[in-house]
Amino acid sequence: MTVLVEDGRGGTDIQTYTINVVDSQEVGEIRGRVWEDVNSDGIQNAEEAGLAGFEVYLDLNRNSTLDADEPRTRTAADDPSTVDVDETGNYKFSAGGCSF
Repeated sequence: MTVLVEDGRGGTDIQTYTINVVDSQEVGEIRGRVWEDVNSDGIQNAEEAGLAGFEVYLDLNRNSTLDADEPRTRTAADDPSTVDVDETGNYKFSAGGCSF
C-alpha cells in the first residue's frame, strides 16, 4: 500500500507499507476511549472526561451505517472500585470467543 502524506503547508511525502495477512487462531482486540474533545486537538486532556453510554461499532462493510451483523458495544461507565482511574468512555469489542 502506498500513501501520499500532506503536511498542510504544501509539503508531501510518499510512504509505502506492506501488509501481510496470515491465517491465525490468535485472538486480537480493539480498545479505546470516547470523550468530548473540547479543544479539538485529538488528545484526551485531563479536563476532558470520557463519555459513557455511546454505541460504537465496527463498520465491516464500510457503508457508514450500523448493520445488524456488525459487532457493537456501548462505552462503559466509571468503575467506582478504581478510585484513581476514570474508565468512563472505555470500550472493547468481543464476540463468539474472539475479540474484535
